[in-house]
Amino acid sequence: MPRVQKRWRGYSAKSKHWNSKCFDFAPISPRLRASVVKIGFPNFGDFWHFWQFWQSSYNLSMPIPFVDYAARVHQHLEQDWGIPIIERDIPDPLTGDLNGAEIDIDYAVTPEQRLFLLGHLFGHTVQWNVNESAFNLGRQYKPPVDEKLIPEVLAYEGEAARYGLQMLHQIGIVDAEVDQWFSNYTAADQAYLLHFYRTGDKGEFKNFWRDDAPLVEPKPIPHFKPTKRVFRMDGVVI
Repeated sequence: MPRVQKRWRGYSAKSKHWNSKCFDFAPISPRLRASVVKIGFPNFGDFWHFWQFWQSSYNLSMPIPFVDYAARVHQHLEQDWGIPIIERDIPDPLTGDLNGAEIDIDYAVTPEQRLFLLGHLFGHTVQWNVNESAFNLGRQYKPPVDEKLIPEVLAYEGEAARYGLQMLHQIGIVDAEVDQWFSNYTAADQAYLLHFYRTGDKGEFKNFWRDDAPLVEPKPIPHFKPTKRVFRMDGVVI
């Protein structure tokens, strides 16, 4: 899936630093600055960061505790599966990567993105360890992709989602709203990927979102021992 832009014109999500020289909108009025401070933000930079974070959520209607759930998944994958979760800078436009024994997540993603990525990349980790051919499918193809490969790509992505949702259920995240959200996110991610493979245009991820996607059906997770391969910085998640 695509990243939400990490560097806004006046604010760096990485350094948490506000640089007014980079802000290319009209000068902020004293009244607006006072209002920002009044509602609890020490400066306009923090307010702008919060606003971009809020705007980046694809699903504002469902009160899902993304921060808590992502933390629970993180702990489960590290403690129960022995899969370390590493936060680092992932080169644009990627948001995550894996090598079969480790999952890396960009530290600038939102909690919503983080929860999806943990489930999604865990699903691919399962595939890489139990199906040799899945590793080859995990590479990024250069568009336009032969239409004959599309069914395999969809099956690969769909199976990863099924493993990911099963994992959520196994740790007690069993909720109809979460299931629908995960299914919506999966459908949007697949639609975005196929659009890119067919046209070479990455587009806007939010344009592929729908609230009524068919529900993903969880798939039992086979026993496996995470085995390190190589990071696929050129593929898997775009």
